[in-house]
Amino acid sequence: MKKTITIILIGGMALTLCACGKEAVPMEDSFSQVQQAGNTSVSEDTFREEGTEETQEPEDVESVSGGLRLICDNIGEGCWTEEGYYYLAHEAVKLSDGSYGSHLMYMDFATQKEIYLCSNAGCTHDTPECQAVFLQEDFFSYTCMLYVYQDALWLLNKRSDNSGTTSMGDESFVAGSVETSPATLYRMNLDGTEREIIYTFDADLTLEDLVLGDEKGFYLVTKKLTAVQDGAETYMNAEERSLIFLDPEEKEEQMVCSLEFGNYISWNIVGCSGRSLMLRGLDYGREITREEEYDDDSYKSLYENSQEVFACFSLEDFQLTEKYRMDNKYQNSAVFQDNLLYASTAADNSVRSINFETGEEKVLYQKEGEYYYLLDMVGDKIRCHLPDDYKTFYYMDKNTGQVSHSSQVNKSLGWSLEIRGVMEKDVLVVYSYDASPSEYGTGYTIHRFQYGLISQEDLFAGKDNYRKIDMVGRGE
Repeated sequence: MKKTITIILIGGMALTLCACGKEAVPMEDSFSQVQQAGNTSVSEDTFREEGTEETQEPEDVESVSGGLRLICDNIGEGCWTEEGYYYLAHEAVKLSDGSYGSHLMYMDFATQKEIYLCSNAGCTHDTPECQAVFLQEDFFSYTCMLYVYQDALWLLNKRSDNSGTTSMGDESFVAGSVETSPATLYRMNLDGTEREIIYTFDADLTLEDLVLGDEKGFYLVTKKLTAVQDGAETYMNAEERSLIFLDPEEKEEQMVCSLEFGNYISWNIVGCSGRSLMLRGLDYGREITREEEYDDDSYKSLYENSQEVFACFSLEDFQLTEKYRMDNKYQNSAVFQDNLLYASTAADNSVRSINFETGEEKVLYQKEGEYYYLLDMVGDKIRCHLPDDYKTFYYMDKNTGQVSHSSQVNKSLGWSLEIRGVMEKDVLVVYSYDASPSEYGTGYTIHRFQYGLISQEDLFAGKDNYRKIDMVGRGE
């Protein structure tokens, strides 16, 4: 039971509370995500009162002017500009020398063609020297973070963040510190040329799946992982969680502040506005034990009596200020854009907007018996679905609350559309698959993801006016 609650209610919110930056990629619906082996087989079933708390003053760090934006909060996915879409293929292929590597691909929106991101004429793209090849022994394709910043393409090569996980009887885990490979930040031109290492992080630190930025550089969350043995289980704990600033020009890292706020609420960064971080936390009303958290029977009651808490943390005065709460006895969801939180609850079937700067709260939409689960933002619309209809989407105007319904689904399998990029006027979607029934008897094997561009207007109206991308890669 606990596993179901975590995936649907908590995990969904953590992923859909996004994004200040143009290059941040919306979440991919869980039932259409692919497994990692070979030609992937998947099936549709895979699917308190406002107050202020003080934190410890940070070390001195040069003041960085200007507002923050969320540059990237996806892992192992692509990024985009108004001109095109980049992604690093998950599946490594055998190269001519026997080694394995993944390809960096680019979809050009003007020509509607996909290419290997390689500018060498006559290149066969099957050697380690190919500009588009990332060798498997050096790169973690499933956990890399790819983004565009200041007219360059950046790749944060990192392992996955395993904090909070547990392993049943896995003898490969031992109590103590966790050995990791150092995360490495690469920069290259938008055409893939001049790839270079900008910075290598401390191998003892794990980086969370988040990159914030301003005009001077990047803000990242680091922590140390420790393995704690408890009987047959090994738990991964996170310690010394901190916000750091990385100047990519000077190639220098500075400590900004600790993210250990000294209370029992576990906070996650879900957005930013101005010089403040927007946070989401889970408040059980008290500190809970590891046994309570991982016991399915006791956790259900704990969760239903807990609250989702939203707060902002100022990087000017380092004050944590609570802004909004929702009871978890009801189904809830929320998305964030700029300094506005859009929160939906089945308690009264309302969708509210909460301005974190002014404190203004207003009901955007409310109708008896009609609860909308909020997914993400597409332009000025909140993308959502009904609890009994996850295949098609509804779009709620963030200013008026007016709702429109689109009946569009994936053309080949009838699954939900996958939104991969949101530009000023257009949206990049996976609208079909080249697929065949799985050899294992259930689900499908996806051979290729078919991408297309569609105007936001046509998407909201449910018109299938796709401009097909001519694919050469698998399209992961």
